[in-house]
Amino acid sequence: MKYYITIDIGGTNVRLALFAETEAGQVTLIKKESRTIPRDYEEGLRFLVDEITKLKAGQKLTGVALALPGLVDTENGVITDSANLTTYQNKPIKKDLEEKLDLEVRIVNDVFAAALGEAVHGLGKGKKVFNFIIWGTGFCASNVKRFEEKIHISTTDFGWHLIQWEGSWSSASDERTPEYYVGGGSLSRQHGDLAKLSDSDPLWDEVSQKAAQGLINLLFFHPTKHFVFGGGLILKRPFLLKKIEKLIAENQNVFEVPTLELSELGDTAALYGLVALFSAKII
Repeated sequence: MKYYITIDIGGTNVRLALFAETEAGQVTLIKKESRTIPRDYEEGLRFLVDEITKLKAGQKLTGVALALPGLVDTENGVITDSANLTTYQNKPIKKDLEEKLDLEVRIVNDVFAAALGEAVHGLGKGKKVFNFIIWGTGFCASNVKRFEEKIHISTTDFGWHLIQWEGSWSSASDERTPEYYVGGGSLSRQHGDLAKLSDSDPLWDEVSQKAAQGLINLLFFHPTKHFVFGGGLILKRPFLLKKIEKLIAENQNVFEVPTLELSELGDTAALYGLVALFSAKII
């Protein structure tokens, strides 16, 4: 039996999980916890080491893996750019953790990790091609392709594409992009606490339009019959998927309308994907 601890770090919160993997490759989530991560890098490093030590509960670990927001240099083990973890930028987090834990540590972008989790352990298991959308604070995606036993994942910045709706061009220069219109962080800044809005609020009609246009753009770059969605906003507002699917059908006739489904793994997709980093054949 192999044991792993995987850590999904967001802008403020961090999810930690202990997994067991059998020789046959069966993965079991043993324990999951949620914490608030310190903003300061040195404090955050001490926090991670302490939490890993407590969570492993005496088990001998095979490895530790982290999913991080922003641009991640996996080869050198650093975050090169992150709006929410500025003090962590360009710090040798992989090397620092390996030295303190005496374990192999792997780091990847959080969207990549979630897409891999869904491909290996979730709805993507039987799919050769799908787009995995993270719709939470932001609005971003990865395209997943399976070549027999190998998996290729490419991230895309479609949330920052130019979009046009009802004859009016939007551009990245004035932030009128899918990320601006539908990302949870941007919506909260514009409209306040989203939890206070009912599902019938007219805002969701506008959000559905802008999300549909962004996804149509994504279809032209990464055609597929399957979209899988994760992220806090869409997991709390799943009714949006039917609205968006209808709008995609009405506003383009080039591609077959893809199915839009919620992630099977929910908010644990990245945690499962980090376990798969140690065994999946990724190209």
